Amino acid sequence: MSQLLPIPTMLDRRAEADPDRVSARYPVSATSYTEGFQAATYSQMRTAVNCVAHLLNDMLGESQSFEKLAYIGPNDLRYHIVLMAAMKTGYKVLIETYTLNCGLWLIREQMFFPSPRNSIVAQKELLARTECRILLTPDPEPPMVTGLLRENPMSTIKIPSLEELFKHDETIIPYVYVHEQKPLDVIRDQPVPILHTSGSTGIPKPIAYTHEFFWRIVGANTLPAPNGMMRIDGRLLRGDFFSLLPAFHIAGIGWGFVLPLFKDSIPVLPLPNRPPSTDGFLEAVRYGHFDWAFVLPVIIDEFTSNPDALALVAEKLQYLFYTGGALPPSAGERAVASGISVYSGL
Repeated sequence: MSQLLPIPTMLDRRAEADPDRVSARYPVSATSYTEGFQAATYSQMRTAVNCVAHLLNDMLGESQSFEKLAYIGPNDLRYHIVLMAAMKTGYKVLIETYTLNCGLWLIREQMFFPSPRNSIVAQKELLARTECRILLTPDPEPPMVTGLLRENPMSTIKIPSLEELFKHDETIIPYVYVHEQKPLDVIRDQPVPILHTSGSTGIPKPIAYTHEFFWRIVGANTLPAPNGMMRIDGRLLRGDFFSLLPAFHIAGIGWGFVLPLFKDSIPVLPLPNRPPSTDGFLEAVRYGHFDWAFVLPVIIDEFTSNPDALALVAEKLQYLFYTGGALPPSAGERAVASGISVYSGL
């Protein structure tokens, strides 16, 4: 399949070609890894996206005032589902390339995903800057959302649980991507999600990402290696991998959603409401079955300092990628000495 396809189209093509292929895995339990992980197939993901697309269309109708949408929820597959559903239900506005998106903050054909870790002050400022007046949220809503709505009342749409979304079968009427028939030259510059800066220098600032940005991510990670050399990037594109990259962050969307959709890797998501930790990572390794992991440098530093933990990871995983900071040389040396290859993701 061509890489130059819009994300919603790519999902539909993969679901048609191989409906039972695993798209992602996520914990069976919401609180512990001891029960292992369960699979979400491409067929299930397409059905869930169509369910949410119909929900948005039913609740919002045709866009008359270029509404923007935001989504704040647990770190689970609903970020991917809401993003694709919002893209599918893109509304025509003053210019045909403008459409509605959700899952992130939505502007034109974008979704805006404000980090659940932002302060309420930062969330209110981001909502104001993006002129967003509609919030998508799980049911029950997270405490952050309750506090935000108390300070900043706005319309809400409840997104069903994963269990509810995945229980539907293929009788759900397909929702065709509104720009399905448009030339790629028209689609390429349309915004997809809106994320934001880290806020390390003040209130976070919105950043829009386009289809072409994500196509370039795929292209950059799949360039052929020069003669006699190998691409480390190729290891990002295969196998099941446990990822601690948050779904609302560009790294989580790029490596944990876009690249797997266009290539053959399968993301394994962490517990939705537990902050990343070394203990959590080791528990996931112990009860899960995946080939490699994308983690934080501090986690590698901590588990390689424990001989039992290091032996567990070395026995079960082939290699590690890390991002989010520098890895202490001593941690890398301990990992490599145990037989685990370690690579920087950035």
